[in-house]
Amino acid sequence: VEDKTEALQNSITESLPEITEKVSEFAQNIENTIQQLTNKLQNLGDTTHQSVQDAIEQIGQFQQEEITNLLDNVNQLSQLVENLSNAINNTTGDVIEIKDTLLQGVEATNTGLSTAVGIFDGLLDILNI
Repeated sequence: VEDKTEALQNSITESLPEITEKVSEFAQNIENTIQQLTNKLQNLGDTTHQSVQDAIEQIGQFQQEEITNLLDNVNQLSQLVENLSNAINNTTGDVIEIKDTLLQGVEATNTGLSTAVGIFDGLLDILNI
């Protein structure tokens, strides 16, 4: 038993440097793998951040363009309403002027007709004497 125990101790003592070396290699491989995974996750995070940033910029630019288009349309509509208002004001002035002219014409016609009726009444009086 002593011989076998001593042989086992010798075998362990001889194998210990190799086992230590293999454990160190294994630990180094794990560290390398962790570093690679960390790098990949960092790259993925950077790429995702950039993609989100690009998407936000595109949405912002789209919204800015749409707001600009909307404001342009509002300005055009405002100009059209102002033009319509001016046209209505001008037309109203023209209608009032035409009404006044027609009233003057009617008054002149009434005056002329009254004069004519007066002349005819005078002629009837002369003829009926």
